[in-house]
Amino acid sequence: MEKVPCKMCGKKVLPATIQKTGGLCMPCYKGPNPKSFWDRAEDIAVRMGVMKANDQVGQQPIRNQNESCQGLAGQTLGNSIEEILEYRKTEDDYILIGHLSGLLMDKENTQGFDSFSKAEESVYLVGDMIRQLDSGGFGTYFYNTGHLASMILESLDAIDAEECRELVSAAISIYGKVPSNDYDRMLEELGNITDNFENDPWEELDKKYYELDENLGKKIMDYVHINQGHFSL
Repeated sequence: MEKVPCKMCGKKVLPATIQKTGGLCMPCYKGPNPKSFWDRAEDIAVRMGVMKANDQVGQQPIRNQNESCQGLAGQTLGNSIEEILEYRKTEDDYILIGHLSGLLMDKENTQGFDSFSKAEESVYLVGDMIRQLDSGGFGTYFYNTGHLASMILESLDAIDAEECRELVSAAISIYGKVPSNDYDRMLEELGNITDNFENDPWEELDKKYYELDENLGKKIMDYVHINQGHFSL
């Protein structure tokens, strides 16, 4: 696959990267204030038709943490782990995970991924995986945030999600190795595996994931309960 020069620095990168960023390599695209991986995933979701542009968090007016983490009915669900766990009495675990993921995304945006404790990292990574798989399966997961897949098996072990871990491990085996944590290199690997994104070798695993009996929502929130002292939001 012939690479295309970045219109800012001239470095040659994959056409898929150029299409995604509007003509830039990833370092130029990220700039001095890099987008979080979630923002980048939203950009891709818009191009794939999964999300409308005006639904992107980055396209909305700047909001404070409370406003950006509303429940489905418009109420806040707490800004501490203790408060969030109290809502397990009245709210579905998956709603609470969405709220907690929003708080963790805020932390990642302001303090960086390295600011996470192991417990925060695990919830963040598994929450992202669930969103990606629910949106379009393993192909979407690898395409959007496959550069983080090197940490996902450890995170699934942490929350004791054995069935899901088995599926994710099988998906990584189809990939052929743990995806590179360099986004451009990971895209090149994925392009080779999928015949330049024409084929989806994970269709059968997607079906198994959607039929999974394991309650990931409960697994995550039980883990949060046990490790609540390791969350700082």
